[in-house]
Amino acid sequence: MSQYYKFKTALLAVSLLVSHSLAATWPWSSADSSAQIVFRDECKASHYTAYETYDKPIDFRTSPLDHFNGPKLNPMNRTAGEQWEFDGIGSDAKTGLVIGFYRDPNYAILGTGNFRVSLDILWENGTIYSQDHHVAHSVVEECNEQIIGTWSSPGVLYSFEVANDNRHAIIRVDTPTIKGSFEIESSAPARYPDGSIFPNEEGTTAAAPFFHWVQPIPTGKINVDLSIEGSPYVWTGLGGHERLWSAFSWFTVLEGMNVVRAEVGPYQLTYLAFTSHILTPGVTYPSVFLSKNGEPIFTATTGYVSKSENYVTLSKKYGGKVTGGLGDRSTGHVLNLVSPKTGKHWYFDFEHNAVSFEFALGEGSGGTGFAALATGGEIEGEKYHSVALVEQLLFPKDSPFFKSNYVE
Repeated sequence: MSQYYKFKTALLAVSLLVSHSLAATWPWSSADSSAQIVFRDECKASHYTAYETYDKPIDFRTSPLDHFNGPKLNPMNRTAGEQWEFDGIGSDAKTGLVIGFYRDPNYAILGTGNFRVSLDILWENGTIYSQDHHVAHSVVEECNEQIIGTWSSPGVLYSFEVANDNRHAIIRVDTPTIKGSFEIESSAPARYPDGSIFPNEEGTTAAAPFFHWVQPIPTGKINVDLSIEGSPYVWTGLGGHERLWSAFSWFTVLEGMNVVRAEVGPYQLTYLAFTSHILTPGVTYPSVFLSKNGEPIFTATTGYVSKSENYVTLSKKYGGKVTGGLGDRSTGHVLNLVSPKTGKHWYFDFEHNAVSFEFALGEGSGGTGFAALATGGEIEGEKYHSVALVEQLLFPKDSPFFKSNYVE
């Protein structure tokens, strides 16, 4: 039995404890009557202002049948946080972007309030352009056909719209320095950490103890049309969308994580692995999903060689041309996906081509994203070539800024 399923039952009990004795009804709306926010009549709105938190038990949503992009915290407390993430890599692996929409009091030390939007952009010449905004309002509306999220302050507006079938997303940016939008058309079905496809009443959102993650758009085609300080930023390539939420800060529940997103020939591939820091410290929970022409063909949550279960292994490469500036000096990665029962074996090689974002957290820790060149396919079959998103994240063992906020 994989480590993934060993903590699943215990984690369900934890989720129930967080959500019991609800003192607030769904949807939650801010008591701030001064907010000039217009809600759509047909939608169910979740609206907060930047300093609101709730001191009683909250609704921490983990139902597998809830829409992936609906709010997971009702209302916000002082420990839990959630993120909507969208990213892309250009078809030449020379451009890329990642944007994160946060409802998270744990990032308040980085700015004013609990609502952060971070945007990192890789130019073709290797320059990284980054901007962060901490905004006054966050609204997420669950509508008949889509989920709409809006993070705003005077003069600053970020929004996302994701179709309820998870086939399409559009992100809009309107700030003094960046304007425009980008769209992602999905090429693979929305999925859970256990590899099952949405919707599935038996699926689970638990990725590691106290940490939840689902993948509304595992892979897709991205079209970017932005203007950055008046300069056009336009390209197409590989895109995707992640949804993450946790009962406590990432620094509390995780030691690190690895991410791979690729579309290579007929294959759509995503791999995420979370290394736990709490309850099961040092244990890594991998989740890999492979589809062919949009149809699932392989999943695994076992991260070591097995004679009976599907498994995936991740190994690092060294000696290449591009590495991050932190403690991890790898220049690429290799994924092996193996099914002992069918004898199938897929091999994918990723070589870093450019750093797409990086942040340091001290002691050589932090996060680095790469635009990568990808090669892969069946081990004895045709090999295909494309691009990939690769990310590696390691949290510091001790930090004067990011302390554990775990409470029982």
